[in-house]
Amino acid sequence: MNGVTVNDLVNLVNVGELKINGRHTVFVTAQPDANQLDHYQWSVYDQYGKQSQRLLSVSQHPGLALSNHDPKHLYYSTADHRTKRTRLHQFNLTNLSEEQQYTVDGYELKVEQELNAHELLLSGAYQLNEPTTEPWHEVTEVPYWSNDEGQVNGVRHHLWIFNLATQLLTDLVPPTFDVANFWYQGGRLLIAGVSYQNSRSFKDGLYEYNFSHHDLVDLISPGQYRFDDVAILNQRLFAVASNGQRFGMGENPNFYRYHDHQLELVAPWDSNLGNIVVNDMTVVSGNASLVQDDKLYFYTTVVDHNEFYQFDGHQTTRLFSWSGAVNSFVIKNDQFIFTATTAEQPQQLYRYHNGTVTQLSDFNQFLDQRHVAKLHEVHYQDSTGKTATGWLMFPDNFVKGRQYPAILEVHGGSTGCLWKKLFS
Repeated sequence: MNGVTVNDLVNLVNVGELKINGRHTVFVTAQPDANQLDHYQWSVYDQYGKQSQRLLSVSQHPGLALSNHDPKHLYYSTADHRTKRTRLHQFNLTNLSEEQQYTVDGYELKVEQELNAHELLLSGAYQLNEPTTEPWHEVTEVPYWSNDEGQVNGVRHHLWIFNLATQLLTDLVPPTFDVANFWYQGGRLLIAGVSYQNSRSFKDGLYEYNFSHHDLVDLISPGQYRFDDVAILNQRLFAVASNGQRFGMGENPNFYRYHDHQLELVAPWDSNLGNIVVNDMTVVSGNASLVQDDKLYFYTTVVDHNEFYQFDGHQTTRLFSWSGAVNSFVIKNDQFIFTATTAEQPQQLYRYHNGTVTQLSDFNQFLDQRHVAKLHEVHYQDSTGKTATGWLMFPDNFVKGRQYPAILEVHGGSTGCLWKKLFS
């Protein structure tokens, strides 16, 4: 059996960005474009049991939102980087056809959420200055570069509301404000971010957007916490946050309850929220948490894998463990449906119910005819005398006792681990 070659990489399908309403479970896939190797082909699927139905395909990464007011509707966005034009599409899930299309000029925006029957929440980049045509750029701010975006000097991340009836686009934050994260729950829009010039603090403020007065209400002033998550449970606001006093911006969060512009510690956690297993296989991302039935559900990273937990406003409870890396999930009828990798398998769709995991999707079947190296966990003493973990992969047709050349890759650090070389 042959190993994976560079030509096989165009066949790899990545899966993520799960969305759900009462009737539909949809997700996004990305596959390299064989004709333009620096581009992907993107598709949206609807999942029925173990059957995946492709709804649509586009050449640009689609933002996605399911309607909760009209379950047959899906909204998605495509943005053209060259023309700075965004198209918003209303798609009918019943007859699999596009019903409406809206155009927004001047911005590259992504559909995030349906707020009500007439309004969509959008996100995107806001340029403080007109882009220059010079082959160089002047650095005036920190940060000036992002791994996800490239040059971000003079760029802020904003939120907008688009009214489908009037086609009016409304910016929700001031020009210099940078949105780090946001959460829409129970009709409330909560935003973590900060206004800055020259240098951005990693400790954001926490705000609530006032839909009546169209402004931000200050809940927690900037400079105190990094906010990883917030949740409204039993009509009380909780935050998963870190004050960074011990380890700075890499410090793990704890669970706090909000009261009168202060955070009160509820449950020490000192673990991360989300996946930090580095595998270089996640093209399509997703969510690390969700709120349902007055509980916050999330996953965390334990050494080399992810584990699901719930927080009920008082304590955290472990639910189940996954041997690989999760990148999005939903809960439907007490079943966890999630997209994830394993050490041998790129992202697939899975279901966890009553202690049993079932694989729902069957992408990347070509790997059945390829040699995929197995991971062998090893433990060793580092320079400080502490036990560290690594993984060893043998070549195809490995013979015990024979010597082979080796490649040593050191990666990970204090808050991450590495699965970078998935195939050999």
